[in-house]
This record gives sequence, structure tokens and C-alpha cells, in this order.
Amino acid sequence: MATNESASFCDFCQSRDLNKSAEEYCPQCEEALCRECKDNHKISKLSKLLHTISVDKYRKLPSFIKQIKHNCDEHDCFLEFYCKSHDSLCCKLCLISAHKECKATMFVDSVRISSSKHPSAAFNNIQRVLKYLDSNICSAIKDRYRNLAELHEEKKTIVEKN
Repeated sequence: MATNESASFCDFCQSRDLNKSAEEYCPQCEEALCRECKDNHKISKLSKLLHTISVDKYRKLPSFIKQIKHNCDEHDCFLEFYCKSHDSLCCKLCLISAHKECKATMFVDSVRISSSKHPSAAFNNIQRVLKYLDSNICSAIKDRYRNLAELHEEKKTIVEKN
């Protein structure tokens, strides 16, 4: 995502040498937006369908989420297609150039929309695996805290003996 980790100033205004506080962040554009620019973003033909989040929510996102790329490295176009053959996201230019022979390509939004209406088996499997991972991670964290508490108690006992 953006290199502006704090997202405290509007990126559009900064490009015009203005410093306005950012209120929203657009993950697809990878830009922080002030109130005025956010309003323009919502009415622009190219960006009106994009969803923004508050800067506060953006700041709370884990760094690995912030680093997810939305644009193609080669063409700097939005990654909006998925190629099953190559198991990769691609932009419209990649689709034409590198994936024109691939039979199993699909528009990402169609998969997202259909999965919200009728979750596929793969989607359900991913949800199940994520719940399992969450449970394991929580157990590991609890175990580590218990180990730390035991170590502190052992250290205390050793210090008292000496």
C-alpha cells in the first residue's frame, strides 16, 4: 500500500504544496484524502465505486495488510482479474499480454460478489482454516504468557534463595 504509513496529510493536497489533514484512505488508489478530496473522489467517474476507510482504521491495520498491492508492478493498473492457471492476480494489460491463452481467468469482483451470496466450498474451507489458525495462535499466545509467568516465579525463587 502507501508509503505514507501515518497517512496524516492528504496526498492530493501535498502534491499541490498544501498540508491538509487526511480523513479517509483509499486502498485502491493508495492515497490519503482530506474532506474536500474525499468528496471529489466519491463523484469522480473513475473512483466513485472505490471504497475508502477512515485514517484511524487505516492506522490500526496490521503492516502485512497495508503492504498488499492493488496495482500491477509492471503496468501500474488495478489488479482486477485472477488467473487460475497461474494462481495470480493480473491487470487488464497482463490479461491481454501474458494470459491471453489462459482459459481460467475471471473478474475478481464477480468472484467476491458471488461468494457473498453463495459461499463456495473453497471459501468455506478458507474460513475454516482461518478460524483454526486463530484458535492455534490464541492458544500459543496464552501458553507463552503462562511460560513467562512461570519464569518470573522461578527467577523470584532463585533470587530469594541466594
